[in-house]
Amino acid sequence: MVEQNVNKLVEAEKEARVIIDNAVTNKSSKMKDIFFYAKGDIDKFRAAQEEKYNAIMAMSQKEQLIDDEPKTTVSDLAQKYKDREQRIIDILIKNVMNVEIEVPMGLKGVDENLEY
Repeated sequence: MVEQNVNKLVEAEKEARVIIDNAVTNKSSKMKDIFFYAKGDIDKFRAAQEEKYNAIMAMSQKEQLIDDEPKTTVSDLAQKYKDREQRIIDILIKNVMNVEIEVPMGLKGVDENLEY
């Protein structure tokens, strides 16, 4: 009787082992299926996020160019001003100093001996 009980226990262990092996195999198979299914979703999500990131980066680069353009324009104008400043001053002084002095019409003939 003890031997029968031991045999029943051994048989029960074998059946349990078969059940466990089947469960492990099924679990492994399901995990592979889930992995491939999830991988597809993850790849789609990654592609969408990369697209958003690239759009943000492109916009950021455009904004950077827009921000840099006025700085370049202002610095160009400042450099042109510095380059031309002395020439403009010289031209103004030359034209201010180059004034023909003439006796007004109303004073002509009043006294020709006056020096102005």
